[in-house]
Amino acid sequence: YGFDMAATREVARQRHDPARLGDLMGAILACQLLLSGLVAGAAYLALQLVPIFEEQPLLLGAALVFAIVQGVCLSWYFTGTEQIPLMAAIDLPTKLVSLIAIFVLVDGPGDGWCVLAVYAGAASLATGIGFAIVLRHIRPKWPGLARVRETFKMGFSLFLMQISNLINTAGSVFLLSFLASPQQVAYFAAPDKLARPLAWLTEPINRVLLPRISHLLVHRSDQAYAMARITLLLLSVVGLGLSILVMLLAPLLIGLVFGAG
Repeated sequence: YGFDMAATREVARQRHDPARLGDLMGAILACQLLLSGLVAGAAYLALQLVPIFEEQPLLLGAALVFAIVQGVCLSWYFTGTEQIPLMAAIDLPTKLVSLIAIFVLVDGPGDGWCVLAVYAGAASLATGIGFAIVLRHIRPKWPGLARVRETFKMGFSLFLMQISNLINTAGSVFLLSFLASPQQVAYFAAPDKLARPLAWLTEPINRVLLPRISHLLVHRSDQAYAMARITLLLLSVVGLGLSILVMLLAPLLIGLVFGAG
């Protein structure tokens, strides 16, 4: 819903005030509980209306659990308090365990649900560890209706931004599947899958600098603006460099990764 960015910004501004952090955490958890209910309702409707989900209810169930657990993770808190190494120390081992589990448990196309179940289990473990650490330092405060409404409003603009970004990235292949043959979709999707991860290489820079700039905006605005200018220049240079690199290496990379055909 955009809390991964909106809440990160708020934590960075208030990170030395445990009471305000507890108020923020309680409000976000209440919003996420409501959103999880909406998602579960949508999944139930999909189970009733979409034939493939009736045939494979485990696939939908595992996806639902994975989505909800991912949604309530506390990455916004760790990023906002600039404890990203701690977040990585929690996240990386659980992802490695899930990778091993997939190789061990998945035996064929019928085990697709098992992949999502493993992801859900790993995400649940990482989220549980995160909550155990955070709850030692702050206590969530249950919010009133006005606070919940205010928190939804806080994340709304970033929610719209992320939805538009998803339509442009993951949604483009989905939309194309309604307009073109499977072969044409595959010709588009293959290089798209190659280019997207390269574009995501700049994402850690954004994640690290968002809390730092948000914190400086409150305490040293001149430094915040200077850092923002440097960041914009850096990301522009890196993005342009990666674009040129992909264009030059495209013939080699496509054949190497996806085969001569």
